[in-house]
Amino acid sequence: MEIVADLHMHSTCSDGKYSPSIILDKVVNAGLSTFALSDHDTIDHIPIINACIESKRIDIQFIPATEISCEHNGESIHILAYYQNGDMSHFSDIFNKMNIERKNVIRKMGLKLNELGYDIDFEAIIKNTENPGRPHLGNALIKAGYFKNLNEVFDQVLGFNKPAYIKKDKPSAIIVINKIRDFGGISILAHPGVYGKHSKIEYISSLDLDGIEVYHPDHSKKQTQYYLEYTQKHNLLVSGGSDFHGWDNKKSVGSFGIGVDYLNNIIDKLN
Repeated sequence: MEIVADLHMHSTCSDGKYSPSIILDKVVNAGLSTFALSDHDTIDHIPIINACIESKRIDIQFIPATEISCEHNGESIHILAYYQNGDMSHFSDIFNKMNIERKNVIRKMGLKLNELGYDIDFEAIIKNTENPGRPHLGNALIKAGYFKNLNEVFDQVLGFNKPAYIKKDKPSAIIVINKIRDFGGISILAHPGVYGKHSKIEYISSLDLDGIEVYHPDHSKKQTQYYLEYTQKHNLLVSGGSDFHGWDNKKSVGSFGIGVDYLNNIIDKLN
């Protein structure tokens, strides 16, 4: 399958390393016809990337998107929301509340890291980052010399159920999906293979999703095939993307994504 679209990546508007402008340059260099910048729990990136496309006079298809942290049956999941246009103001209240919660949790994690003996200035991260996340704490730990890379950080202190991990309050996935549909968007379950014991997705069958992110760098070949067959069986859209953040070499823009047929199905649904 020739990849023409990468529909999952992140910028400095959430927990990515690069600005939306640099992300756009990477998309162009990757030779993609279509992309979605899907920063976490925010819509701040959408007007920025649209302005970049206009100022650089680039002929490319941009699908407005965001990756929303949700909860379903007590489990944390991520829903990718895609729209035909960039108006997602209906999420402003939810995202404002989530941003406050995110900063509170990062502060608690920072305090916990200090208690564990890691000397980092987490207050500076909160002050200087609009949408702080665990990767920001992780990179502070790396810069201070405590760890070599983010994999080590998450494996030892910041991953789920690790010593400095603190769970965030999240909106119901059902409420989020309904809101996406009510305002003309489509909902895609992000990277189902990363949800531990729930790598098989029957547990979310009660959610009225439009599709599944089948192609993702954290999916094994077996998982990818399983999710592809699941979408075919249940008449769901197939999506995919690199989940590029820029902090490691595992994921590069355009390394994962979808071909033209899957992309056309998504575009048709949005129309």
